[in-house]
Amino acid sequence: NPDTDDYKKLVHVIQYLRGTQELTLMIKPSDHPNWWVDSSYAVHPDMCSHSGIVMMLGKGAVYSSSCKQKLNTKSSTEAELVGIDDTIGQVLWT
Repeated sequence: NPDTDDYKKLVHVIQYLRGTQELTLMIKPSDHPNWWVDSSYAVHPDMCSHSGIVMMLGKGAVYSSSCKQKLNTKSSTEAELVGIDDTIGQVLWT
């Protein structure tokens, strides 16, 4: 159920994309990838949390994913642990 705040954010993103069309994506590789995993606690209407993962290889994101967690958690710390557990397979595979 988007509201006026969501619409304002969408307008801001579209303005940014239109104003930066001349920028190019540059990836500068490094020796090893860096991973970041984060979770947001109980942000969905059914009180499920949300997780995101990003892999950086030098300068620039090479892989990113964002998904709803499949189970409810009791705290933000538990949501972080579930997020790590949900994404560790991708990290190890890479």
